[in-house]
Amino acid sequence: MQRATFNPMAKEKVTWFSMWFLAAIASFGVAFFPMFYRLVDNRNKHFEREAELEEKIVAFVKKQGKEPPTTMGALRERNAKFWAASIILIVPAFILLYKLSMDLVAHEKHQDTFLAAAFPERMFMPQTIPIKKYALITIVTLGIGGIYWLYKIINIYNAHYEAQWKVEPEIARLMEETKLESPCKKKRFVSHGGDVWGFSRKFNIPLEKVLDFSGPINFLGPSPKAVEAVQEDAKLIRFYPDPDPVDLRQEIASYVGHGVSAENIILGNGSIELIYMITEAFEGKFNAVIPVPSFSEYEKAVLRVGGDVIFVQLPFNFMLETENVKKAITDDTKIVYICNPHSPSGTLYSRETILDLLAFCQKKGIIVSVDENYIEFAPNGEQATVAGDIKDYPNLFVIKSVTKFYGMPGIRFGYAIAAESLIDKLQTVRQPWSINGLAGNATLAAFKDKEFIQNTKRTIKQEREQFAKAIMEIGGLHAFPSETNFLLVKITAPNLTSTQLREQLGKEGLLIRDCCTFVGLDNTYFRVTVRSAEDNLRLVNALRQKMKPQ
Repeated sequence: MQRATFNPMAKEKVTWFSMWFLAAIASFGVAFFPMFYRLVDNRNKHFEREAELEEKIVAFVKKQGKEPPTTMGALRERNAKFWAASIILIVPAFILLYKLSMDLVAHEKHQDTFLAAAFPERMFMPQTIPIKKYALITIVTLGIGGIYWLYKIINIYNAHYEAQWKVEPEIARLMEETKLESPCKKKRFVSHGGDVWGFSRKFNIPLEKVLDFSGPINFLGPSPKAVEAVQEDAKLIRFYPDPDPVDLRQEIASYVGHGVSAENIILGNGSIELIYMITEAFEGKFNAVIPVPSFSEYEKAVLRVGGDVIFVQLPFNFMLETENVKKAITDDTKIVYICNPHSPSGTLYSRETILDLLAFCQKKGIIVSVDENYIEFAPNGEQATVAGDIKDYPNLFVIKSVTKFYGMPGIRFGYAIAAESLIDKLQTVRQPWSINGLAGNATLAAFKDKEFIQNTKRTIKQEREQFAKAIMEIGGLHAFPSETNFLLVKITAPNLTSTQLREQLGKEGLLIRDCCTFVGLDNTYFRVTVRSAEDNLRLVNALRQKMKPQ
């Protein structure tokens, strides 16, 4: 695959004011003519090249299935020879300085808006050019200030060129990393957090020595009462599991609350079975809308049954912009996937935000799958859940599990909440005996362990705040706000990728989640799970060493 590149020979050369000004004095002003010519000619070449770059970005964005930002096109070309020759009349020189200043202002404002729309995960900041200040100085000094204006505008153009040289490789990298065909993105269906087994084999580290920050699982482990339930029920493994555990569904409904009944519950072998199950209810060709970054199994489940996927890029703060999701929906859309709290950022969306999208999709007969696997971690999770809204929205499908909050990934137990009509439809495609005989009672025991639940909420909140603060104090790292038991971290320092960092930490027995495999993120993001204060400190110290300037 050919990487998007830019010709280094196309770089605009800087114009050194001091050199030209001294030459102008020495030549009794003659050198002003080639100075102005050089300034205008470089301006023309730069804006023309920028227009070509925008066209490349637009083509790239279209291939991603997103609406491309509006291009500005090449700004009007200014005749370098004409303007250079006209400065002999003096007045045109000031007009040219004003026009060149306005050209750059317009160009930078557009460029910032354009790049922010194309790459919302990257921030591009334009310069501010105080044109009124330069013009006023020129008028007050009867034209002498024009030399200062000329000096400033040349330096600002130079700064813009130099900034562009730094930005273009970054744009090329973003275009490469967000391609689904890139080596990193190809691993998105086989790369998940919590693979301590593969990590142990790769680095030849005993399993008990691995410190796993990659899997977003409660570090406190399962409830002791859940473990006791498994031990007590061990003798039941000689029987088939109950194919229709009505009492279990009723207990789960009581735990969920919000008016949910047993008829609104369907069980699954972890949330994964439910994610795949919902796609099997669709007939014919369809597409799914997925705000990204997000859990890769949503995409995989859709592709598995022959569906297509439309990605909607979330902004830099990962907030759910429902209007953008609505714009991505087509006549063929059958389902929209939302993760709340969002993974991998930990952002919690309000109930009102989800309901706004639900109401829109209900009118179009589109299912909204809301994955609430992490909602028990969120202090305001009870206010944000939409589990109780299934009565009003028959197109709502809420997914939960005991994997994350209850620390039982090995038990493989999940459940979904939906209107009875949707549950009945899914029962026809559900695989028999997918729930093992030990999972049900272990889950109920965990649900009833109030001490474990309160301790988990209190401990995770406390350790998350300390962990995030410690990471933010490390130069070159930015931790995003989170309501869950994990933190998404962006590497802002140059010359270090998340993949490189993962490998370096791996040699020390520390496993982090490299987020380069997430569609919508690049190789400057990684995720870490909140663990004990001692474990977190060990990772923080290792990160501090890795981030030291070499």
